[in-house]
Amino acid sequence: MKTTFLYCLFLLLAYSGFSQEQGVIRVNPLKENEEELTKQVYKYPSFTNGIVYFKDNATAEAKMNYNRLSGQILFIGTRGDTLAFAHPETFNKVAIGQDTFFYYEKGFLELLTHDPSVNLAKRQTIKYIGQEKSGAYGSYSTVTSVNSSNLYSTDEKMPMKLEIDENSIFKFTNIYYLRDRFGNYFPASKKSFSDLFSHHEKELKNYLREHDINFTREKDLLKLIQYMQSLK
Repeated sequence: MKTTFLYCLFLLLAYSGFSQEQGVIRVNPLKENEEELTKQVYKYPSFTNGIVYFKDNATAEAKMNYNRLSGQILFIGTRGDTLAFAHPETFNKVAIGQDTFFYYEKGFLELLTHDPSVNLAKRQTIKYIGQEKSGAYGSYSTVTSVNSSNLYSTDEKMPMKLEIDENSIFKFTNIYYLRDRFGNYFPASKKSFSDLFSHHEKELKNYLREHDINFTREKDLLKLIQYMQSLK
């Protein structure tokens, strides 16, 4: 089964150049930089040894990578094709190199901490958010609510290369979750921390009072969960 989800878009991007600033990628068909683009689409520079652990205790090994556009883990098949797993809901977990991923709500979450109880997990994707049209003196003006279907070819196998000086804007999106020891997921919020660390509610309140915590910022969440884990 060849991957088809979002690959028409990926093929278009492979013909395009881009610039990145503060988690934003600008793709322009007149500025080519395929190598740099590929580095952003995939988590790893190259497909890496990975193991799928199934819920029935079976395992499977392959070269794997996490694709941020599709939110899926892809692998290299026996014929050298890049493939998507058919039934990821049957997985217990996926290990790629030193990283661990879990399948949740039609996508994969990367485990950021490794504790027997509560852990922090992240879903990172790249989302299309709009376009910028070229203006005077090399500037670009943002155009919102652009129909993303303009980026797709009617033939999946033949991407369109639009020779227009416009930037297609893509943004890194990070969503954080707490994972309990039973494999349940909760939004990484003040309420979830309070519920999952109910035995240390006082310490949690003191920490939040003394620290300015942004529950969408990874470094803040890592410091908080590591502190809570240290209280055992």
